[in-house]
Amino acid sequence: MKTVLIHLLLLLLTLPLTAKSLDSSVLRIHSVVQRSDYDAPWTAKQNERMVHMGVVLDERTVLTAAFAVKEARHLEAEKLGDPKRYPLKIEFVDDVANLAILRFVDDAPAALEALPLGADLALGDNVNLYQALEGETLVSNAIKLREVEVRPVYLVEYPLPQYVFELRRAGYGWFEPIIRDEKLVAVAIGQSASSVYALPSRLLKRFLEGWRRPPYRGFVDPGLQVSSMLSPYFREYAKAGVVPDGVWIKSVRADSPFADVVQVGDVLLEFNGVRISARGSYEHPRWGRISFLSQLAEIAAGDRVRLTLLRGGESLKVEKALPAYDPTHERIPPPALSQPVYIIFGGFLFQELSAGLMQSWGTQWKRRAPLPYLFEAEYKKNPNVDGKARAVVLQRVLPIEYNKGYHEMEDVLVTQVNGRAIEHVQDLVAALKDEKYQKEGYAHIIVEPGHEEVILSYQGLDKVHKTIRKRYGIPDTAHFWDPQ
Repeated sequence: MKTVLIHLLLLLLTLPLTAKSLDSSVLRIHSVVQRSDYDAPWTAKQNERMVHMGVVLDERTVLTAAFAVKEARHLEAEKLGDPKRYPLKIEFVDDVANLAILRFVDDAPAALEALPLGADLALGDNVNLYQALEGETLVSNAIKLREVEVRPVYLVEYPLPQYVFELRRAGYGWFEPIIRDEKLVAVAIGQSASSVYALPSRLLKRFLEGWRRPPYRGFVDPGLQVSSMLSPYFREYAKAGVVPDGVWIKSVRADSPFADVVQVGDVLLEFNGVRISARGSYEHPRWGRISFLSQLAEIAAGDRVRLTLLRGGESLKVEKALPAYDPTHERIPPPALSQPVYIIFGGFLFQELSAGLMQSWGTQWKRRAPLPYLFEAEYKKNPNVDGKARAVVLQRVLPIEYNKGYHEMEDVLVTQVNGRAIEHVQDLVAALKDEKYQKEGYAHIIVEPGHEEVILSYQGLDKVHKTIRKRYGIPDTAHFWDPQ
């Protein structure tokens, strides 16, 4: 019996941080969000109530996911066991890292305690994930770090290292804290099948240090795109057959700091002194083989970066300071910037293609969204070297007699209007104002696929638009085309 008691005592001493001791360091964050309605972009959807978790930074400040607060109309915090809710306001947001700082507006829950940050995990480490989206107690799950992936966080298409844990229960990814040795080592931000994705503590530390020491220096953008070089013929063509490493530089954006020194066809051998394999990976001391793009998370805007290149078989070294990543350069704007940009002309609803529009098809949007949209998103992300072009789509037609014959047309790309190439809604508006075509009396619109031409009359558009407003209950504030 004595031996059993000793074993029990040893077990208790080695247990992870108890749920009760976290009650003052973890809060529930309630948000009321009103998101854009992409099917009717002149309005917004009904209020949506969401619950995330937040981590206490100090007695007045909380860390949570940016997704939890984007477009939020109201924010409140709830401490477990305390029936009162405490209003919050947004202090700071980084869309790239999907992190946000919230501050209490007036009163705050009593006896809040900051949760210290721990070190990086290694593959195979055991940790505990805590959830409290419902009920009055934290629920603990023992999980193990399976791998580390470099993948975009939800709000922005920017590659960041994320922990991947196996958890065969649904309903996670709402900023649940992940604890090891009584310290916060990660926060869960997403779930797919049996995997939970989490931001490592090093990203949390970087974000918090940048926020506490303004000006905040965000993540960087080298303005380069690369591809693997596994084929020996490819390497021979690039005169890189004598070395086993390096990736092909397939594009250099015009606004890249390397635009004057790096060329398409160069082979990137090293990034900041780290050797890159032909697959684009390197050996991380804790995380194993991982994409070299994970190093971007270690660089702040304004830092200098060294590249070692191979050009025509000759080695070349270049060094530049990197600017901050600007998500507005994405051809398909990410959800963080996905407010609808649209115009209505004769019942034709034109809109700039965005991640928000595609995700309006639900969580399975990659299977359900129209093929022209998916093609643009997956294969033509940045076809223009200036990185500022957009894709404009004819989303649908609001049927009236004026646009008879086109009522079934929807979800096609707009390539030309009145002989002009279209890369923004502003281009479309300007093209429709072309005096030559207005004098002729007809607008000419080319759409893909099919290279189909649409002919619409300029005559009586004011009356047409009034009819559409009345029939479809569209407010006067909606963006109808106006020649003035």
